[in-house]
Order: sequence, then structure tokens, then C-alpha cells
Amino acid sequence: MSALSKMLRAKRKRLGITTREVTENGGPNRSYVCNLENATSNSENLTIKTIKQLAKGLGLSGVAIYKAAARTVKAN
Repeated sequence: MSALSKMLRAKRKRLGITTREVTENGGPNRSYVCNLENATSNSENLTIKTIKQLAKGLGLSGVAIYKAAARTVKAN
């Protein structure tokens, strides 16, 4: 599991919300959130828009998401 996947899932679990609720909170679509959490989506392709959506949906900073994605890319 990638650094980004771990961080996204851990934050969502701490909040006690579902992937659907992440989307309802302003995050990207549910299937994309699931794919990121399961590391089946390529974190190298995250756009600024997606980072902002994830940040809004999970109450994280965009910088935290970017750093986790960068660690994931570096590890690969």
C-alpha cells in the first residue's frame, strides 16, 4: 500500500466516514477515492483539482496530500 493510500484511508477512518461521504463533502467521485485508497489509481496523475477535492472531502491540506503522493512516486 502506498503512502498516499495509507494516509487517505487512515484520515477517512478517523473521521468515521465512507468514501461516498468524502464525495459528498466535496471530494472526487467515490470510485476514484476507492481506487486511490486501494492503490489501483496512479498517484503520479493527480491533478491540482483532484488534490483540492481530496483536501476538501477529508479536511486535509492540499500540501499533505501532495507530499504523500510525492513519497509514493519516489518509492516506486
